[in-house]
Amino acid sequence: MLNIALKIEKKGDKPLYIQLYEQIKEGIIHGSILPETKLPSIRQLAKELDLSKTTIEAAYQQLTAEGYITSLPNIGYFASNLEHSSYIIPQNKKELKKQTIPITPRENKKIIYDFCSNSLDQDS
Repeated sequence: MLNIALKIEKKGDKPLYIQLYEQIKEGIIHGSILPETKLPSIRQLAKELDLSKTTIEAAYQQLTAEGYITSLPNIGYFASNLEHSSYIIPQNKKELKKQTIPITPRENKKIIYDFCSNSLDQDS
C-alpha cells in the first residue's frame, strides 16, 4: 500500500482530483512509491480521505492515461516502473520528439455503403 501521507486541501483552489493525482505522481517519480506497489482501491481511498469515489477514480484515470499506474481488472491499481514505461508524457517541450505516422494512400474502391452521418442520400 501507499507509504506516503496524502494531504488534500478541500477548500483550496485546485480541484481535489488534481491534488491527489499530483501527489501520487510525485511519489512515483521520486521513488517514495516503489514500482509495482499496490495502490488502495478507489472505495478504500475515498473512505480514508473522505472524498467521493468519482474524485479518486478521476485521479486514477489520469495517472493510468499517463502511464504512472497500471490497472489490472479485478485486482487493483499498481505503480508503474517508469524505467520501462513508454507511456510517460514529457514534462517539458524539449523532451518531445517529432513523430510521424506513415499514411498509406487509399485504394480507389467503389463505396457500396456510406455510413457518413453528415450527408444525405439523394436517392432515398
